[in-house]
Amino acid sequence: MKKIIVSLLVGITCVNIIGCNQYMSNNAKAVDNVVESEVAEKNNIYGKNDLKAIKEILKDCGSKKDLSVEKAKEKNMFVIKDRKIQCNENLWKDFADNSKENKDDEIIILKYTEQGDPILTYLSYLDGNYFMVEDESRNNYKEGYDKDYYEYSFKYLRMFEDDNYQYAYLLDDKDITLEALNYSLLSSNEDDWVPYGFIFYIEKL
Repeated sequence: MKKIIVSLLVGITCVNIIGCNQYMSNNAKAVDNVVESEVAEKNNIYGKNDLKAIKEILKDCGSKKDLSVEKAKEKNMFVIKDRKIQCNENLWKDFADNSKENKDDEIIILKYTEQGDPILTYLSYLDGNYFMVEDESRNNYKEGYDKDYYEYSFKYLRMFEDDNYQYAYLLDDKDITLEALNYSLLSSNEDDWVPYGFIFYIEKL
């Protein structure tokens, strides 16, 4: 089990740095050319039909120098750095609670690569579905991935924990376990792969 957990952490760190994984071809569509269309608005919460609006929101967050922890706090972002929550944890708790109660909501999450580059995530719950857009445009270490935006759509938000970490995922199977996700990461057999959207992981207090 220890070997499995260590392998999972290595896989998660890779996902955190490059913002995508082996399932991307099946479960995350790169956002290249967004079709110009009228943007639907529902109390300023945007879903999978509103990519143009979401991309504009993420672009308006500014450059790398505009995304320090201090500035992100002022912009009401939920910020994670070095596997620790830095600020605005209440925004994440509100989002998780609202979506659990089937209330539409949105949140912007800021993480950093090990090199210090900001990765922005727009996550919404709208009409009973979770939609996430990950912005890699400020990441200078994409390791062969040349897209700036990736989108994910799933039915469930799940929180897991082990002895050392807490994890947040989007899934289509509400009964999946952390052990099953771990096995999926280690397996080279596509039949074993579990579709997921990785949101973040943090050290347990």
